[in-house]
Parts: sequence; structure tokens; C-alpha cells
Amino acid sequence: MPAPSIGYPIYEKILTSKQPFKVNAIQVSHIGGHRFAPNIIDMPDGKELGEIIKRFN
Repeated sequence: MPAPSIGYPIYEKILTSKQPFKVNAIQVSHIGGHRFAPNIIDMPDGKELGEIIKRFN
């Protein structure tokens, strides 16, 4: 499945989920250069999360 059809539903779910803390999400076209690159970067801590599709399914 191409990234645009996967990325936006995850972005939308993050924005609409109820959290006990504030969530700011932005879309970017590219944050890595290989298949092991992170899918989400938590700032300012710099935590990198991968395999996001498996976590949301």
C-alpha cells in the first residue's frame, strides 16, 4: 500500500484520539532514508517509533 493511503489515516487517528495530554501532530513527506527509518519522531525527546502500521492495526 502506498504511503499516502496509509499515512493520513494514522495522522487523523492521532489527532482525533482522546489523550490525557496535549498532542501536536504534523505531516511531513519524509523522515528517513531506509526501511528501518522511524515512522514517528516524538519531540523534543527525540524518541523514534517504527512499525507504526502494525501498532495501529
